[in-house]
Amino acid sequence: MGGILPSYFKAAALGYAPVSASTACIPIRIFREVGEFPIGKRKGEDLDMWGRVALRYPVAFSRQTEASYYFDPFDTDNISFNENDEHPFIKTIVNGIEHGSISASYYQT
Repeated sequence: MGGILPSYFKAAALGYAPVSASTACIPIRIFREVGEFPIGKRKGEDLDMWGRVALRYPVAFSRQTEASYYFDPFDTDNISFNENDEHPFIKTIVNGIEHGSISASYYQT
């Protein structure tokens, strides 16, 4: 069971990560078109990249389990994240709104 996600941005705003890089399939031409994962960001780089894709293309999903995730609460990468760092997707959205490349219909719920 699956389909097209009605609102990628609403799902992301509610705290549900609509896309997992571990299980996503995307043509390489789209990566080249929207840009790849931002380099040097410690958190949110995946949401930024998938958000840029969702601004241009519908996001399809499947409810079939294709991967499992192991979370280690003692993972030092997660501990060293600076909460004051700006989330990269916030910068992407603000820039798009300011330059008129993002329609209001994309971010209104």
